[in-house]
Amino acid sequence: MSEIICPHCHTLAMRGANVCVGCQAEVVYGSTFGEMKQGAIFGAVIFIIVEALILSGLDISFEFNYYLFGAAVGAFIGFFLAARAHDGSTRFFRVYHRK
Repeated sequence: MSEIICPHCHTLAMRGANVCVGCQAEVVYGSTFGEMKQGAIFGAVIFIIVEALILSGLDISFEFNYYLFGAAVGAFIGFFLAARAHDGSTRFFRVYHRK
């Protein structure tokens, strides 16, 4: 197994660790769930806006199904792109408590 170095405390850890032993920073491999959720929401909103602009120019009745389908496609694409954004990267997150 390869080793990773914490950028906060410079402690050496094995790849696969979830927490840094030296400073208790959380080790994240790839994108976090929050980043993927934010990408899905952003993709859904963008697709709904684009879809509203396209459908307003056409002579079609505005049904909720069109927007729901567009939101689902946008959410899927946004989730996928957000997951790929940090693919293969290892990041450390640490909370600093200040008094």
